[in-house]
Amino acid sequence: MKTDTLVTIRIPDFEASLRKAENDALRHAPVVVSTSLKPLGRVVSLCDQARRHGVEAGMHVSAARKVCPEAVFFVTDRHLNEQFQRRILNRALAYTPLVEPAGYDRVVLDTRGTEKLWGPSRAAAALVQKDIRDGLHLPASAGVAVERPWSLLASRLVGDNEVCHVPPGDEDAFLARVPVGWVDGISAKTRARLLELNIRNIGQLRQFNREDLRRQFGPACGDALWSAVSPDEWDTVSAMESRRAAQGDREVRAEAYMGEALVAGEVLEGVLGSLVDRVAESLRARSMGAARIKVALLYADGVTNAAEGKMGGYVQDAGLFMTVAERLWRRIFTRRVRVARIVVEVWKLAPPERQGTLFPTEEDKHIDQLGQILSTVRNRFGDNSLELARRLG
Repeated sequence: MKTDTLVTIRIPDFEASLRKAENDALRHAPVVVSTSLKPLGRVVSLCDQARRHGVEAGMHVSAARKVCPEAVFFVTDRHLNEQFQRRILNRALAYTPLVEPAGYDRVVLDTRGTEKLWGPSRAAAALVQKDIRDGLHLPASAGVAVERPWSLLASRLVGDNEVCHVPPGDEDAFLARVPVGWVDGISAKTRARLLELNIRNIGQLRQFNREDLRRQFGPACGDALWSAVSPDEWDTVSAMESRRAAQGDREVRAEAYMGEALVAGEVLEGVLGSLVDRVAESLRARSMGAARIKVALLYADGVTNAAEGKMGGYVQDAGLFMTVAERLWRRIFTRRVRVARIVVEVWKLAPPERQGTLFPTEEDKHIDQLGQILSTVRNRFGDNSLELARRLG
C-alpha cells in the first residue's frame, strides 16, 4: 500500500524572493526580475506587491515600469538561482537522503523511513519549511501526497508557510479543487476547449480515457493531457532511483520544469547550461564518460522537440557537452510557444577514453584545455556568450 511520504517544498515567486532575502530593505518593496533592464526585456518573476500594482509575468519591462514606477528591477541571475537552490537542497538533505530538485523553485523529498526521526510527513514538511524560513529567509509552501504530481499541485494550493496534505484515498476530492489550467502542457486554446466541454478541474479531466482525449484534442495534445493526469505515467523519487539502479547507470538525465511563466530564450539557455553542468558532475562522480547527448523541449501545447548528437568519444567535460548542446538547442528552439520542461540526457556510458597510453596525449591536453576555456568564458560572460561570439565572428 502506498503511503503519503512525498513532500514538495515550493518557494513562491522564487527569483523575487531571493532578492528580498538578500536585502532586508526590500521586504515591503515591489520587486521585479526580468531578462533585461531594457524596455523590451520580459518579466520572469515578481512579488505580491508588484502584482497588486498590475505587473504580470511575461510583461515587457517598459509596460511594467508604467504600471508600477516605484518597482525595483533586477536582471535574472542563473548563478544566484543555483546558489540558493543548492542551499535549499542542503537543508532538505538534513531530513532525508531522497531529495530531487523540480526546477529552481521546487524540491521533492521522499520521507519514507524517517518517521521515527521527524514524525509523519506533514511534520517533516513543516520542519523543512521552518529551516528554510529561519536559515535562508525565504517563504515556502508545502504539499504532501502519495504521488509526486499531487504533492506539486498541493504546494501551489496553499500560501507561505502552510502545508496542504492529501491523505491516501482522498485524491479525487483533492483534484476536484485544482483548476485544470494548472496542468503542464495546456495552452490557451486547449484551456478554452476544456471550458467548452465543462471541464474545469483536474478531477473532471481524469474521468476521460486516453482515446476520448485524443479524439477531442488530437493525438499529441491528448497524450500530453493523459500523461499529466494519469498516475501510471508518474514517477516518485524512490521509483526513479530504483529504475536507475536496475538499468546499471546506462544513462544520466537532468530536467527542469519551467512553471507557468513565459520565460525568455536567454533564461532558458541558462537553464540548459545548469542541466549540462549537473549531468557532467554526475558523470565525474561515477568516473564515467558519455558518447551521446540529447536535448529535448516539451512545449506548453504538448509538442516535444528533441535532437541528439555524438560526442566523438567518451567525455565528461561540461564545456564539451555544452558546445554540442548549444548546437542541438538551435535546432529545436524554433517555436513561439511557452516551454514547460527542458531535458538533457547522455548515454552510451563508459570510462573516459585514455588512448591506450599511460600519460595524456597532446590531443587529450588540447581537449581538456579547450573545455576549461569554454567553461571559463561561459561562467564569466554568461551562458549565451559563446553563441553571441559565434554570430559576431
